[in-house]
Amino acid sequence: MKLYKVVNSYFILWFLFVIILWKYHNTTAQGVSFMELILDFFIITGVLTSFLVIYRIIKLERQSFSHRILIAIFIFLLFTLFNFYAIVHDIGILYVITFFFEDASRMILGPLIYFYIKSIFNDKKKLYKSIYINVLP
Repeated sequence: MKLYKVVNSYFILWFLFVIILWKYHNTTAQGVSFMELILDFFIITGVLTSFLVIYRIIKLERQSFSHRILIAIFIFLLFTLFNFYAIVHDIGILYVITFFFEDASRMILGPLIYFYIKSIFNDKKKLYKSIYINVLP
């Protein structure tokens, strides 16, 4: 399936979701507000999209170093999304498990994105020489 078809289907689902929920924006279903439902939709869509991207990268026949860095970026994004889901729904055990990764992602994602861009254009051997300086907090 082409990427534009996937993106187009997400926009159509999002549009239908907003139209359906807009009708009931003043009501609450079992104590859940309209904003929490929209937030749930975006978090769950982000989790599913991240899993899809990670799966597609793992299934590639020829993986390079940049693909491995991209998998690490999406794993940190998954932990961040799980942490926000735990905060919204008051799931204590999930919050405790994902807090360290979500908190560390603030310092790790910047260098990972830098190394991802650098690994696309440079050789693998040249990347390892300067990796330790940029990862230090």
